Amino acid sequence: MVTTKTDEKKLFEYILNKLVKRIEEKEGLSIFANQRSKFEGWLKVELVDILKSKNKDVRIEYSIGKKKVDVFFDNYLIELKTVNTNYTYDDKVEKKIRAITDNIDGIINDICKIINKKNYKKAILFVVFPLSDEDKWKKHLNKIDKEIGNKKILIKKEIKFCFKNSEIPGKLYFYLFN
Repeated sequence: MVTTKTDEKKLFEYILNKLVKRIEEKEGLSIFANQRSKFEGWLKVELVDILKSKNKDVRIEYSIGKKKVDVFFDNYLIELKTVNTNYTYDDKVEKKIRAITDNIDGIINDICKIINKKNYKKAILFVVFPLSDEDKWKKHLNKIDKEIGNKKILIKKEIKFCFKNSEIPGKLYFYLFN
């Protein structure tokens, strides 16, 4: 069980850094990135594996009322998403139409599902790729910030990475909130 804010911050820094390292090491994920395909299931498995390595009692598809949350441990509700963008990125990524607003709506729906759950700490963790146009992306990120509300954010973290054997960029985002 996490006992202090410092312990909490260290735990999530450890988890996020491990996740990014695993993303960067898996060549198979480069194929997903190249084809703009989602890998949320893989992300969930890796998160659970990292939590188990820290001796956490983890529940997946945890029920809160009539809703299910992707991952639960130590009183934390965590929702996961992978956001495949339609941003142009050289010839390294297949040109496909991806409705980024639908992806953002999915994140916001997940936030709404957990934000009012009392007696829990809530988190949203999502990976965005390919991410070549920071200015366009910031407007979407602002929607997420607004949905959570700055007063409720306890930890906000973003980590840049590249998929293995490619120059395809992505970012992992994490919000912990009350």
